[in-house]
Amino acid sequence: SSDLSSDLTLSAVLQANEQLLRNGYQPQAKPSSVNLFYHSDTVRTKITTDNDIYLAGDTQWTKEELTQEAMDFPERFSPNVVLRSLCQDSLLPTFAYIAGPGEIAYLAQLAECYEQFGIRMPMIMARHSATFLFANHQRLLEKSDKTLPFYLRPIAEIEQDLSADLDDGVLSSLQTEVSEAIAKALYPIGEFAKQTDASLAGSFGSTQKAIQDNVETLLKKIKTAQKRQQQTVFDRTRTLTSFLFPEAKLQERVYGIGALLTKTTEQSFFEALDLLTSMSADKHYIITITH
Repeated sequence: SSDLSSDLTLSAVLQANEQLLRNGYQPQAKPSSVNLFYHSDTVRTKITTDNDIYLAGDTQWTKEELTQEAMDFPERFSPNVVLRSLCQDSLLPTFAYIAGPGEIAYLAQLAECYEQFGIRMPMIMARHSATFLFANHQRLLEKSDKTLPFYLRPIAEIEQDLSADLDDGVLSSLQTEVSEAIAKALYPIGEFAKQTDASLAGSFGSTQKAIQDNVETLLKKIKTAQKRQQQTVFDRTRTLTSFLFPEAKLQERVYGIGALLTKTTEQSFFEALDLLTSMSADKHYIITITH
């Protein structure tokens, strides 16, 4: 009932969020004035507030009534993401917690809450984090002019940047430049032809158009070839990104050991793991396995 009796949880987490943002980290959990769910039959409903009234679906209480409900029927309440770890560590005290980057940011939001509820916070230890790069993906990467971190982003962002790089405007500029050059080069011949025989003006116009049409045809072929090359780049990019940053997540959050072992030998993979665990856990590593 402590979370109901004051807004300390909300203010503590919001204060921690501000500090995280100042240090360049994105908060993982959003607190509310009541960080609990209410269970009625088989339905779990988030508790919200409207002025001094507390609501869970069609059920409503005053603060005093909801506090009494929690005291009388604690089994009807469960924590949301903000209080989950505190309830867990209150019931099953934990000495240390090995966490990834997102989990560390999440737990950093809760330090004041642990103190507020008088619960000892576990020691937070960073786990090792890595992206594995295998021989076939290494070959694809070598064909690109980008480094691996470029591909550790959502595919939409990558394709947007690639499109900007590939559409450099050179072909459009050449088209204008060549058209102007042809017109300038043919102008003296056209004038001379008209002075010689005015009826040649039509022949000159047809000749000039034919030359321009031939240039346009060549430019279209160049553009088609560019599109083929661009498609190759996009296909290679999708292959790389789908493995290096699958589902717009770090590789380690999607692929298990079994999936990674299909890419290499067991010996090579566990040698790579030994290398990873021999290094500090304070950064994300790129581990290349070439055989």
